Amino acid sequence: MQLKKAGIKFNGQFKEESNMKISIPIGTRGKATEFRDSYKRDFLSNYNFITINFVNNGNYFRALVKTKYGYIAVCGDEQVTYVGDGIWSVSKDE
Repeated sequence: MQLKKAGIKFNGQFKEESNMKISIPIGTRGKATEFRDSYKRDFLSNYNFITINFVNNGNYFRALVKTKYGYIAVCGDEQVTYVGDGIWSVSKDE
């Protein structure tokens, strides 16, 4: 699994040091399933990323994320980018 932040690839999870707080840096990008696998559910909910398992017409939705237009259901293979203040951008491209 690789998450990208502003052109820099992160391999695996972020490490926590004794005086550092774990956060999702602005510009971090990856598939919805990668975020679900990398972070705990409670941590993601603090960033308006709510994990779900919902199937509708053959589409497997894995998360609800808050965008500037409101909450949107996201499939596992869709790209999400954290843009700050609990807001996400969703796209189908890589």
